[in-house]
Amino acid sequence: MSRRTRGIRPGGLLPRLCALAALLLALPGCLTDGSIPVGGNGGTGVLRGVVAHAEDPDLPFSQARITVRSAAGYLAERIADPWGRFEIANVPDGLLEVTFEGAEPGRFLPVRILAHAQYASYSTIAVLLEPARLAQPDVTAVRVSPREVKTTVGQKVAFSAAITGGNPRRQAPSWVLEGGIGSVTPRGEFRALHPGTGTLIAIAGGVSDAVTITVTAP
Repeated sequence: MSRRTRGIRPGGLLPRLCALAALLLALPGCLTDGSIPVGGNGGTGVLRGVVAHAEDPDLPFSQARITVRSAAGYLAERIADPWGRFEIANVPDGLLEVTFEGAEPGRFLPVRILAHAQYASYSTIAVLLEPARLAQPDVTAVRVSPREVKTTVGQKVAFSAAITGGNPRRQAPSWVLEGGIGSVTPRGEFRALHPGTGTLIAIAGGVSDAVTITVTAP
């Protein structure tokens, strides 16, 4: 079932944000297969991810602007590298608002997601920005498939999302993978890295859908 809980439409303020798209934190590493690296041993928190184009998820969004805020006044800003990647170290534990924008204000719709920082685990995120277009209909539904997946460490699973409404050229939603079980690419390819149960969330136009993934040892 689609929910207007994970993505925050432009203009939202942090005190009004009531939904959680949890991003658990990873430690430094190297990107592989276009997804976000993983790790974490309970030390200093690092928020990292990748930004791509919604109309071509294989095209990295270089120079995207990433801003992280907390209700307590924490503020950090980064610029995505030529491969769309970013990293923010020493983020505080707790609820964060993460905003993604294009380099040129007004050309692309910003994406705002709530991040719940937890040092002992991690999640992966792949954010897709889309052009701002006049008279574009609202997104009314997002549906991820397959619905529930059981797989083993080392395996890959291709997820897709049917998006009703919004930009007809959009090829994929933004993805958030919770639970510290693996990584996800802008195209929705999940890679299982650790045993456990996690949640994959698809976000488009302020609407989201989530599915459960269970990973077991090989």
